[in-house]
Amino acid sequence: QLITTTPEFNSNNLAYKTGKKRVPTTPAPAAPVPYKAIVVLALNGGLDSFNVLTPHKSCPLYKSYAKERDDVKLEPDEMLMIDASSSENQPCTSFGVHHKIPIFKEIYEEGLGIFFANTGHLSKPVTKRNYFTETMTQLFSHNTMTQESYIVDAFQINEPTGILGRMLDVLAAKNITVGPIGISTASTILDGDPQTGRKVDVIPTYGPNILTRRSFIPNTANGIDEVKENLEDLNGETGVNSGIHANYWSQNLIDTWNKADELSVLLQSVQLGTRFSGNLGQKFATVSKLIKTHEQRGVNRDAFFVSMGGFDAHAYAKANLDGNLPVVNSAIKAFYREMTDSNMIDNITFVMTSEFGRTITGNSGGGTDHAWGGNYFLFGGMMRGGRILGEYPKSFGNNDPTNMGRGRLIPTTSWDALWYGVAQWFGIDTPDELKDVLPNNGNFGCRLYTDSDLYHDGKNSISGCGAKLMNFDMGMFIGEPRYLTGIEQKRICEAAIQLVSGETDLASRCVIIDQKVIVNFEEKDFDSFAWNEGEESRRLRVLQNGFTNSTNNTYELRAVVEINVGNSTNNNSTNITTQSISPGKIGNAIADNLLTLVKIPNVTEFSEISPYTPTPSRTPSAQPTLSSAPSGMPSVVPSSSPSDMPSRSPSGAPSDVPSRSPSDMPSDVPSRSPSDMPSSSPSDIPSRSPTDVPSVVPSRSPTDMPSGMPSNSPSDVPSADMPSDAPSRSPSDMPSSSPSDIPSRSPT
Repeated sequence: QLITTTPEFNSNNLAYKTGKKRVPTTPAPAAPVPYKAIVVLALNGGLDSFNVLTPHKSCPLYKSYAKERDDVKLEPDEMLMIDASSSENQPCTSFGVHHKIPIFKEIYEEGLGIFFANTGHLSKPVTKRNYFTETMTQLFSHNTMTQESYIVDAFQINEPTGILGRMLDVLAAKNITVGPIGISTASTILDGDPQTGRKVDVIPTYGPNILTRRSFIPNTANGIDEVKENLEDLNGETGVNSGIHANYWSQNLIDTWNKADELSVLLQSVQLGTRFSGNLGQKFATVSKLIKTHEQRGVNRDAFFVSMGGFDAHAYAKANLDGNLPVVNSAIKAFYREMTDSNMIDNITFVMTSEFGRTITGNSGGGTDHAWGGNYFLFGGMMRGGRILGEYPKSFGNNDPTNMGRGRLIPTTSWDALWYGVAQWFGIDTPDELKDVLPNNGNFGCRLYTDSDLYHDGKNSISGCGAKLMNFDMGMFIGEPRYLTGIEQKRICEAAIQLVSGETDLASRCVIIDQKVIVNFEEKDFDSFAWNEGEESRRLRVLQNGFTNSTNNTYELRAVVEINVGNSTNNNSTNITTQSISPGKIGNAIADNLLTLVKIPNVTEFSEISPYTPTPSRTPSAQPTLSSAPSGMPSVVPSSSPSDMPSRSPSGAPSDVPSRSPSDMPSDVPSRSPSDMPSSSPSDIPSRSPTDVPSVVPSRSPTDMPSGMPSNSPSDVPSADMPSDAPSRSPSDMPSSSPSDIPSRSPT
């Protein structure tokens, strides 16, 4: 078996030995910076995370959750309440954590844990209408979505690297010593640029394996002395005329052999104060030992990857979590205790992920199926915890803007948004470094979380955000019915950013938030075109298949461009203003330069640049409109606030909020509260002020002023201090305090 260790066997090169022993590579010395580590736990298979973080029974949203989840819902006694009142824009002030993972509640309530709600892979912000055409991946696939969660590079600009690997590349370039370590398995998330030559260390669950005689000859003694000399000779120093691949193999073998021996001895010397149990627990025990020995290892930044499978619950979803979550809870609890007791908790960020969430609606087998957005958990000693970030769904019904059907939720927070602030905390400082680590972060505008959002010691903001937000329509004539590709969208935005920065000395961010294809048909073709609003992908196929051959058709692509203009790109600039910036000016400048700068295929000219103005829908919508103008059709969903415009016809139901202006037509339903204005016709409810028309129903209390009309029935209470101008229609049971013009029926 010794032949399998030779450079000739493992490369196509000849190795010319010098006769000298090969010396292990000396590690670079650690830089004088504080130690930090990121620990990722991937729960593979698709965690049913809407049963990990649920609406609490005290929240009205629980009814929607329980209705849609049905048999797979958490019952009220299966959740642990957490307070979310300090979390912004969440539908509940109280949420529930699955009772089988109480460590999440404990860390959250200690102020060190953050939930990220409805998070997942995105190429850009999308809606139910455009997600299919704007998402650059194969949704709902285990392999694809796992890779997307590891690389966090939607357009694969830096393929085949991972999010942690790119962080370590940037830090290593700044002479910070780094350690990418997979526990029992390698992962794309740790892979950096292959040109750096940096290797990922894969350490078994219980610690590093060491090379022994038994590695070559089974059932023999473990001593290495008999084969050590042979191994060193076979992989000795080579001369300059040897192949580089042969030299690389031998050096890598000697370095790994030496490192494994040293690390094995080092970790055996570490005593842990916490008991770790089970396979996952032992993985975190090894991570704990590595963190506690960072000084001896000479490492400034560690990135650890740990995984556990078994969460693909197409059947018995509740039983799946009941069985798996206690294992996760035990491992995280022991790790959290060990880090806290050893005063290392401030130096770590723990990130729990899964490739995707699962359907809200269960299947016939009591399970759930592959979906998209999910809920994930982060913790660390410097975290501004006790909060839920992102946007938890406001409903679980099909009318919710994020629900694609069957409870497959479109993420409202991207992996880019989660990792942005973590990368800044880890030492990725500048916009250029962040672009290397998160090449698609610009496609989310200012929809990102900085280290200031996540950590107590955070100090960074998002370059290009904070001063002015503008949207404008960009129209262009195109030779075929198609949308801009993701790369073309990014090129347009790069041109816009360059123009803004060049003219104003201001940083900016840009994203194309919507696209529409407008087709001008030949009249003979129009009747055959089926217009199905909302089915963008189908409509585009109809256009491409049915009308491409019509020479007189024209196609106009209209894109809604969002520009954020923020802080200065020049820190010495003191006279910065955004007043001269306008959507039209930026848009026209882009149009003037785009045909030559960006070179989008088939774009012949730009049709129009104009400020973006949302328009009301022509048909009832399941979502409220962005427009302030009244719609010609009623909304499927009631408005949460009164309209500035009166309704064109009376409503069939009373309004909870009084109208800001009177209706042109009377309502068939009475108001729920009295009006401050007198009625022009009899009302079943008394007026707050006297009217010239008698009330149909007697007043329950005296009026403040005398009425000009007699009452239809005697009052139970005498009038106020002023006499009435009209006689009573029936005698009073109370004597008068002054003479009357009408005789009394009884003596006074």
